[in-house]
Amino acid sequence: IIPFEKQQDFQLRICDLGETFYAGQSDMLEDWEVLYLPKPVKMEVLGIVDDVPCLVTGQQLVILVADNGSVYAYEEELLHRVGKTLQEFLREGLRLFGQKVYACAKDLKPEVSHQHSCLWEMLAAPGLFHHQP
Repeated sequence: IIPFEKQQDFQLRICDLGETFYAGQSDMLEDWEVLYLPKPVKMEVLGIVDDVPCLVTGQQLVILVADNGSVYAYEEELLHRVGKTLQEFLREGLRLFGQKVYACAKDLKPEVSHQHSCLWEMLAAPGLFHHQP
């Protein structure tokens, strides 16, 4: 567990995808890599931040590091850039959360298992992808 330098009320718990809310859903990493940012970017799960007040109880922010060095937090079909670098993220914590937000690309749909197909149909509803930061 790593506390943030400027935001001591939150902590980063280092873990892989298997220790997140999305354990067993290996396709999520590919979705994050290709469906949110303007161009596909290779990413790795760095860890999670639990107990963020704006989230539903039991939810967690999944923290991802992109191959270009940027750090993102995933929550509720949105990818938030929380640092241009890992150093900035570890210093600032979640202070940049919500400033640069990427919604799931509505025209792209990953290959998903049958259990996820209903979710994608729901996500394709008009107006669902227009987030106002």
